[in-house]
Amino acid sequence: MLLSYNDKMVNLELLFEQAQRNIDLRDKLHYEVAEMLCTVIIREDPKNAVAYHNRGGSKAELGKCEEAILDFDKAIELEPENTANAITYGARGFTKYELGKFEEAIADYDKAIELDPESATVFNNRGFAKQELGKLEEAVTDYSKAIELDPKCAAAYHRRGFAKQELGKLEEAITDYDKEIELDPKCDVAYNNKGSILVQQGKYFEALVDLDKAIELDPKSTHSYSWKGSALEALGQLQEAKQCYQTALEQLQTIPEEKLHKYNYRHLIRCTEGLTRFGFNLSDKVNYYQKLAKDKGFTEKDL
Repeated sequence: MLLSYNDKMVNLELLFEQAQRNIDLRDKLHYEVAEMLCTVIIREDPKNAVAYHNRGGSKAELGKCEEAILDFDKAIELEPENTANAITYGARGFTKYELGKFEEAIADYDKAIELDPESATVFNNRGFAKQELGKLEEAVTDYSKAIELDPKCAAAYHRRGFAKQELGKLEEAITDYDKEIELDPKCDVAYNNKGSILVQQGKYFEALVDLDKAIELDPKSTHSYSWKGSALEALGQLQEAKQCYQTALEQLQTIPEEKLHKYNYRHLIRCTEGLTRFGFNLSDKVNYYQKLAKDKGFTEKDL
């Protein structure tokens, strides 16, 4: 039995609805189903830009970033004048960011903003890409625009706080972390970052309050144990400090070397040096982590 044109359109609409429902469930299995359904739609309707966009989004969530970019490219090619492409440019930009292609990501975010200058998410994400390139002041400007567009964008407060922390604007960073905590009181990273600033300022008792909260929210908050060790050591609570360094070091050593970033190395070195001060013979490990960091291009300033 042959289907009429109208029957095929009805079937495609049902497939599209099913694909969207699977995307909305946001887990690996349903992204795989969504990818399959979008592939069927594309086979029947090769000029369906939305199907390419949705398949690209599903592939990106599944870690198939290069394939996802090809789908986003096709969606834009099919409807180059569609202002809805702001979403596709934004999605392609985020996927390129995930691949470490920060300049290309920024170019896509620029285009997305040109098409839709009211998207807080895109300004926030462009700021993050700029921050990765060390363009901290520009990143802060983007985060501030994201907050202007969406005053409840907790992620923008978090990232602006972190950029300001990197710029040495510590009090302003604390203000942003406080606002993030107000919006998202279960964000352990905000408590950790605020606590780290307080340690650097010598406000050890205040720091411990925030670091303990971070650990309560996430018992595997490695960096929080590291900073807590520093605070406790400064307060002369040496046994507790040693335990924190050991806990942090044990957790950090479970991370595969290829996934370590400069902040991990910073804490690895802090913990090993701290334990060395307590008489542990870890100098070889300190040298090893420092060498790994330098091999990855991190400088002494980074660490």
